Amino acid sequence: MIEAAAAAYSPQNAQGWRFLPHGDRLYARLDPSRMFPVVDPTHRGSWVSLGAAVENARLAAAAAGYATAVSFDPTQEWPASVQVATGTTADQSNVVLAAQMMSRRTHRGRMTPPPLSRAELSAAARAALPGARVVTTPARDRVRVLDAVEFAVRVQVGDRDARRDLHRWHRFWPWEAKRATDGLLAANLGMSRIRGIVGRVLAAPPLVSMLGVPARLGREARRAAATATDFLVFASPRNDPAALFEGGRGWQRAALALCASGAVTHAMTAPVDVPDAAAILRRVHGITEVEGLVAFVRAGRPERVLPPVPRRDPADLIDIIGP
Repeated sequence: MIEAAAAAYSPQNAQGWRFLPHGDRLYARLDPSRMFPVVDPTHRGSWVSLGAAVENARLAAAAAGYATAVSFDPTQEWPASVQVATGTTADQSNVVLAAQMMSRRTHRGRMTPPPLSRAELSAAARAALPGARVVTTPARDRVRVLDAVEFAVRVQVGDRDARRDLHRWHRFWPWEAKRATDGLLAANLGMSRIRGIVGRVLAAPPLVSMLGVPARLGREARRAAATATDFLVFASPRNDPAALFEGGRGWQRAALALCASGAVTHAMTAPVDVPDAAAILRRVHGITEVEGLVAFVRAGRPERVLPPVPRRDPADLIDIIGP
């Protein structure tokens, strides 16, 4: 279950979870040292990723034939848990989704036609329920959405504090990633072409704008996003930790359902984390202020299959209770 949970979606691939096995339950919480206090001050993405990890753990147990029950209370030290019980039969839908958990990875490369079929989109929407509803971007609004992507990336990279917040995970040199043993490298985040420039000027904020780094990264993000055949927005009924947690569970199931059909997904966090860009996504997709923005996802077929990005060793994510 922990190995499956460690393969779940997380913003910037930060993998910010801790797990505690105890009795018939697997407990889960967020790891504050791997969160984003500047970029995501409300911890929206962290609650979503915790839901995704817990759902993977639940699917692993359910596919093996166990009854499962998920609980969540954000006021507790260990807010989430999966309880398991023996003596049941595995549901086939759980088996299908669980089979994709170790294959599903965020695809930051180019995508290519054909677009997702109606059946694939319907399967993803069904998988996301009840935690999240899925809205596809109308063709007439693609330019507005691409504008929001470019704007959001430019804002984040242009802000010194946000840039430092993200740089903890955007390691620019292979030996940095090797030393950290978590697979986090700027090249995996689509930043390989400018890593030398950014690595040199990151500590000198005025030079970042002078060299046009925010604008360049914004344009690169727009070009990458434009190759997707479909944009999907996942929304939770409310914008609170419990609803975002359940929305993360739904988004994870939808990603696995798309993976089973041969499609790839990439949740772009900047358009959701930058308020003005998020407002555009809400207007375009008819998402009210009451609802939570769980994920903005570009989806399609991979132009070429990329090697999976390494993950942290599951053993590094486990806390041990007393004897």
